[in-house]
Formats: sequence, C-alpha cells, structure tokens
Amino acid sequence: MRFFTIILAFLSPFSCLFASQGIWEESSAGVRAIVEVPKGGPAVTADILWRLPFNVEENPSPEAMWEKISVYDASSGRQVRNVHVRELSADRVILAFGPADAGTYHVYFSYGGAKPSRDYEYSSTLVWAKEMKLFNYPDFNKLPKMRADGVEMRYRPQGNPYDAASTVTEADAYFTKKSKTPFQAYYVPGEYPVNDAGRLPLAFAAEVVKNTEEGKTGGFFGRVFRGRTSGNGGSADTLSIAPGGKKLMQICLVGTKGTTDVTVSFPSAPSAGIHVKPVGRGKLKLRERDVRGVWAVASADSSAADGMYEFPVKISGAGREQTVRLVVEVRKTASSDAGGYADAEFISLVGVPGPGPVAVDDVNPRFPVTMSQGYDVRSGNNVLSINPATALPGQIFSKGSPLLSSPVLLVFSTSNGTRKIGVDNLMFSRRDGGVQQWSGSIRTHDMDVKLSGSLAAYGMVEYDVDVMPLQDISFRNVSLEFGFAPDITSAGYDTVRVLEKGAVSLSGQDASSGMWIGRDRRGVYVSVPAVNGNMFYSGDNASLTLYNGSGMGLVAGTGAFDASKGVSFSLKCRMQLLPADYSAENPSERNLYLVRGDTLPEPGDIPGAGIAVVRNPDILFDTFNVARMEKLVSSGVRLAPRIEPFSLPGKSSAARVLASLDYPYVFSADGRNMMFEASDSLKAAFVYMYGLLTENPAVGGVVLVPSLHNMENAYAYSQRGGDGFMVFTEGGDGFDASMFMAAPWVDGVLETVPCYGDAAGGLCAGSGLKPYSALGDRTVWDALLSGADYYADDTDSTASSAVMKVWKLRREMGVDASGYLFYPAWDASIPVVSSSGEVKISAYESDGRLVVICRNSSPEPVKFVPQFDLKALGVKKWEVERLEAPALDGLQDAAYYLLGDSVEVPASSGVVLTLTWGKLHSSGGKS
Repeated sequence: MRFFTIILAFLSPFSCLFASQGIWEESSAGVRAIVEVPKGGPAVTADILWRLPFNVEENPSPEAMWEKISVYDASSGRQVRNVHVRELSADRVILAFGPADAGTYHVYFSYGGAKPSRDYEYSSTLVWAKEMKLFNYPDFNKLPKMRADGVEMRYRPQGNPYDAASTVTEADAYFTKKSKTPFQAYYVPGEYPVNDAGRLPLAFAAEVVKNTEEGKTGGFFGRVFRGRTSGNGGSADTLSIAPGGKKLMQICLVGTKGTTDVTVSFPSAPSAGIHVKPVGRGKLKLRERDVRGVWAVASADSSAADGMYEFPVKISGAGREQTVRLVVEVRKTASSDAGGYADAEFISLVGVPGPGPVAVDDVNPRFPVTMSQGYDVRSGNNVLSINPATALPGQIFSKGSPLLSSPVLLVFSTSNGTRKIGVDNLMFSRRDGGVQQWSGSIRTHDMDVKLSGSLAAYGMVEYDVDVMPLQDISFRNVSLEFGFAPDITSAGYDTVRVLEKGAVSLSGQDASSGMWIGRDRRGVYVSVPAVNGNMFYSGDNASLTLYNGSGMGLVAGTGAFDASKGVSFSLKCRMQLLPADYSAENPSERNLYLVRGDTLPEPGDIPGAGIAVVRNPDILFDTFNVARMEKLVSSGVRLAPRIEPFSLPGKSSAARVLASLDYPYVFSADGRNMMFEASDSLKAAFVYMYGLLTENPAVGGVVLVPSLHNMENAYAYSQRGGDGFMVFTEGGDGFDASMFMAAPWVDGVLETVPCYGDAAGGLCAGSGLKPYSALGDRTVWDALLSGADYYADDTDSTASSAVMKVWKLRREMGVDASGYLFYPAWDASIPVVSSSGEVKISAYESDGRLVVICRNSSPEPVKFVPQFDLKALGVKKWEVERLEAPALDGLQDAAYYLLGDSVEVPASSGVVLTLTWGKLHSSGGKS
C-alpha cells in the first residue's frame, strides 16, 4: 500500500493519468482532461499539461487539431460548438472554446479524429475564432482561464508509475544531468511496461527530493524501489514466482550520450530449476535519448525449492558496465497470477517460428459427402461434370443450376495459332477423406502435357498442369478459360465489385490474386496459388481477367513468355465452389447481439439472442464480466469474440512489451487497441493468445476480421470448438473476394453497413455466405419482408428493440427454424402475388403451410387480394384448410379470410397471413 501511496502522492500535482470513470461523451476518444471554468464567457482558455505517454503529431494543421479535440459540458453532455486549438503535443494542449458557462468541462483527444471531416475554412468555428481574436496571442492571453483538475486515459492500466511521461523541459534536464555516461540501466517490474512510444518516463526524470530518507538515493525511482539507484549499488529487486510459474521482467535502457552498442546478459540457474530467457534482442544500438525495454521471462520449474536466488544482470557498452541485482524468490505461496503467466508465455513465444497451416480435413462436417466414380463428382450441393475429352470441367452445377455457359478450356497460343488441349487416358482414382482425383495426358510434336485435378468434398477444385517443351516455344499466352452461365450476373475481384461491361485484370503476382463470380449465394472463386514455378502466378505478364461483355467469364493466363526445350513449367489454378445454403440453421444462431461496450449484457436484456458478438474481447478477462458470462452461458447464449489479427488491447502488458521491442504498430481509431504489423515472428505468440480466448467454455464462435492471416486460419477456428462452433467474418459496402477461399469454414458474414440492394434482390457483400446486417433505418415490417437476418447492437437501443421484436415474431410465426423455403419479394417463382402494386409480398413455405408477409409502404391504407398459385404449391383448392391473419403480440389481431377475399393493410404497416392445407387419404383421414 505504501508503494502506491508514494506513486499517487508524487504524480497528483502533475495531472496524473488514472483509469477513466463515468460516461465518455466522445466515443472515439482515448484521453480526456477535466477542466473547471470559474467564470463563463463567449470564450475561455486553458493550458493543459497532460503528459501523454505516446507521441502525437505536434501542431498539425488547424483542421486536424479541430478534428482531434472536442469539448463537452459535463453537466448536460452537450458538445461545445466552437473549439480553437492553439498548440497540441504529447506534453500539452492549449485551447479556447465557447461560449461557456461556469462549470465542469471535458476536453477530449481522439486518435483518429473526433468528428467527421468538414470544411474548416467555411465553418462557424473559424468565424467565432476571428471575432474572439484568438489568432493574436496577446488577445488570446487576456481571455478567462480554466483550471485543469486531472487527465483520464480510457484504455491504459491504473497505477503504472512509468506511464506518466516527462515533458520536453523535464527530459532535457534529465539528459543534461546524465550526459557524462553513455547509458543508464534500470530494473522495471514486468507488470509496468515502460511507455510504448519511447518517451522518457516521469519516474526517471523527477528531481531528487533531498533531506528525506527515501530521497537520498536519487529521485523518484529510488524512492519507490526501496532506495535502489540505476546500475550498481543499493539493494536488489525481488521477483516472486511460484513453482511452475512464469513472470516477465524488463531492463529499461536510456541512451544518454551518443550512440552505443549495448549488450544485456541475463543469467540462469538451471540446476536450481530457475531459468531466465531473454526475449528478442540481447544486443541493441542505443541512440541518444532512446528509451528501450529489454525483456526476459523468468520461470521456475515445478520442482524448484523455496528460496532466494540472486542473479546479477550485466549491461555493458562503450567500455562501461552496469550490474542490476535481481533476486528471484521461489515461494509456494507466491501469487499465481494467471494473467501474468499468460503475458509471460505470450512474450516467450515472440520470435519462435509460427505454426504451419493446419491440415484441412477433406471431409467438412458441414457438407454431405456423396461422391461417385466416373465423370460426375458430387460435393454437397455441387456437382462437377468432367469433360472426358479434356479432363476439365464440362459443367458445374450449384444447387441444380449450371454455372458454366461452355466447358472450361486449356488454350496454348503461339504465333502459329491456338491449340485447345484434349487429353488421352483420362483416369479416376479415389482417396480416403472425400477427395476425387483424375488425370490425363497428351503428347504433341512440340510438348508433353500432363493434367491432374482433384475435388475435395468441401468444394475445392485444384488443377495442376505440367508441360515439358520438346523444342523451344514462344508462347503468346497459356490460359484456362471459364465462360459463365447467363444468370451469373454479378462478379468481383478483391474489394472491387464489377457490374458494368468491360474487362478487369488482376496481376497474378498479387498475393491475394483471385476473382469471384456468381449470383444468389452461389458461385465460384478462382485463384492462382503463389507457388514457385507456377506460370499463372510468377509470369511477368500473368493475370486473371474478368470480362463482362456479351457474356461473362474468367481467364487465368500466363501472358507472353519463352519456353526452352527440356525445361518444364507448371500451371496451377484453384476454384472454390461456394456451396449454396450450407450455413447452420439453428434458430438461435440466427439471432446475433453485438456488444461494442465494456460490459456484457444481462440475459434478460437480450431476449431471443443466441450469440453475443464481443467486439472488444479483452472485456472477457475483466472480473466484473465473469459473473455475467456465466449467466449468459446458463441461459443458452454463447459468446463470439472478434479476432483482429495482430491486435492487442493498449492497456495490456503484452502490447506494451511488443511496442518496447520496436514492433511497428498503430493505434485503433479510438485508441483502445494497438495494431501491430503482420510478422512471422509474432504468429506463434498470437496463436497462443487466440487459443486462450477460444478455449473459454463460454465462447461458442469467433468473428474474423477479413485478412489473409485470418482466412488462412478459418479452418483451424472452425475445428477449435468442436460441433456447433460458429465462424463469422465481417463485410462492408465492398467485399474481399479472397475470403471466399475460406468459405467452407465460415458460417456467415456480419455486414458492417446495411447490405445494399437486398430489397431488390441484389447481392450483399457476403454473397455466397449467410449475411447478418444492421437494421439501420428499416422497420420491423421491412425486416420481416426481406427475410434477412439482422443483428442487434448495444449502441442503438431503438434498432435493437426492433430486431429483438423481429426475433420474437419469427418465433411466433414458426419461421425461426430450418426446414422452410423463403421466397423474396423479387422472386418470380413466389407462389402468391399481390393484386396491388402498393403491397409487396414475400413468403415462407414449410410442410403444409405458407406464411405470407404483406408490406404496405404507402401513407394510406390499401386493400388487395392475395392471389395464391395452388398448383405451384401442389395443393388442390379443396385441400386448403384456412387462410388467416394469426394473432401476433403487438403486431396484429386474429382475422380469418376466404380465398379471393380482399385484405386491408394499414398505412405504412403490414399484415401476416398464413395459408394452411392438408391432403386426404383414401380412408378420409388427413395426412
């Protein structure tokens, strides 16, 4: 307790950074200052020393400062209209705002900008600033001044004495004082990572407090840590570990003179069961004013005996050596900090080679495997018909519909013309695990061609073409050509949607090269693997070309290249068939609730939800959420954390350690997370961390942020939780076609914006996968009419209430489970139509029942006659039992109709009708 009392007592005069409390009016902000305005006026000023422990752009443009700084009245929560920032840096902010009454105000700093970009030059703020003469410093200085009462950091840990950074002035004084030596070395406990932007901690720069017992050994650092100074001398620092435990430790190095090559040596005592393993570099080049952390993981074997073990950590460079004395105390009663152990294990894996890709089980439990010998190969809802003359697809059927307008061709083009290659001796073989393989070959006067193909039960078609030139050949192009059926009306590549006529090409050398083409949740994604020697990928002119002219199709081509006699080359291509409608249809799995805040909901707050998507998974480790987690699980709600690759909460020790090891990162827009650049040296550590997250019994799925790393691991995630583990990905107003390579392992797409075109039957970003959309400004009736799945969101209580009402109504209507056929309003095959153009209709058909959604969007009531196509339903008129509007809670009262009756639909509302029928057996009983 004394330790923290000293820290807080020292830092409080310097606007200490402490954990946030209360409501944050600016949701995108990560830092705020609390200021008091003693006397109001049209403009007031403040000079706030906030000592941010990370670097910010100093004095950016007025527009940028205007967007990063916002001010709110703490009593009313209203945003102050006019803000003028005169100076902005990591040390301080000098600003004016107004008009302002006397009272408390919150000054916010947002990493990504606090408000949408607007034209500052024509804003009322600029007019106000000129009227107040804020651009003239003497006039600015005459305005009433506010008092800063403290600074809060939203996503930083509490009680870290090294998280308050020194100002430029304080840092200058420190480096002047230490300039006679090349570096300073300090032991810092692993639970206190030194600030991550290399700014000198205030703990190092503090002035010596003389004539006190604690201050005699040199400044704040010495006072806090029992009088030990930097380097030699003083008492040793103690690190307590339980047998079998692990803890992080760090040596902080500060460059104080010139540039120095520094070596840090950590000793171990393996015979005593004590190990100290350095993390990352043991040697580094320390420049003047650098602040670097050198980390190690200390561990004790489970058999290690209780006792005190002293280790001298030696730091040498430029002919100078410092020794930091460290004592490792092994004690059975030492705190078994699970979080500290996890951090240590995570960091110990930094630099360890990452795991290879998980071997994919060729049999996906999501698909029935019904494969046959011969020229038709079946995979779930897909059938691949092999052309025996070419060994290439002659037709691909998805849910009974053809995807090709003509057989796939392998075409060799030279100056003498083109040759469409056929094969001899087409052979089929079957391999256990659900993969159908076939191969063929042909020999011409100038080349020997071997072609092999395979279709996995999850819809992956792979082709390998090996060519041995029998003489020198100059190729204009070698291509695989796909022509698509006329009803394939939408296509795209990467994040670009292609709807207009014309051609689009993508370089084969692009790591994400691939294109998708299809419609109505079915299609194919074609890519060229980044494999050495694959001419579709590595050729100088290699490309995938998507064309949409008189017909639509796709060409994978090598471009022009010269082939030498006796030097083989290969062509590799992959096609991922999108297996239509394979997604899980468990009713609860349709009902997603998105948790964006820091607190998990109570089960009673989200009636009907099956999965709670946790946007910031670090909240699952917060103590106050554990009880709620247990309640949610017991009520049948599972959790699905959002996985953003190489991203860590900014308050976590793990994130701060990586930053101190110089792994590049950026802050998320709200400053909550530190997002590191993808690196092979970090893969093993992050795989471990994601494993901890998904092994939580409360976790029943994940939401994968679209990325190459996540898509490569989609299969591994789908297998992680056993049966019923859900894998989602995110979409936007565009789509990333490369994610379709992982389609067989993904259960659905969370649309981050409302899916465009769905009312007219257009394709959503997650085409081919089950989409879950935000409701936006749609009504309950719009949602019922669309048949789409919408997620509730804790940041929009109005829309969430509407979504949960949709869940409840679908349950009452009996269309929340699988086993029905949905007819959207635009479907020409719908078995019921409206006699009025003002009323749109969609329908759900199940055994002996048709539920009809009738939507009137006009401002007046409309009468119409629902016209049923009984023949399409396979029903005789006398088999119809009744047509009714069932009673639905809060939506409509019960009413009964005869076929041909008119139905009135209220203005801007709707009606649900149910047609039921039963067939008579010869004995007179109903089926």
